[in-house]
Amino acid sequence: MITYEEALAKAHTRRKNINQVVEYANGYVFSNTDDANYRGGLGHTPVVVLKKNGEIVEMMTFVNSGTGKEIGRKSI
Repeated sequence: MITYEEALAKAHTRRKNINQVVEYANGYVFSNTDDANYRGGLGHTPVVVLKKNGEIVEMMTFVNSGTGKEIGRKSI
């Protein structure tokens, strides 16, 4: 099981401008508050890190495999 700190470090390898996270039972979804203003823009997609193994997956894969219950949201 990966820790939040490890997941954040992994997410930063894919994207530097992360400023928020939503934690689910099965993973962390890291993004930027400005992402809501873009449609399909490269660099504006969330970075999802699975808790079980630290793997980075696409958001659709995460949703389809089961996010689990939302645990919380916070600004970074």
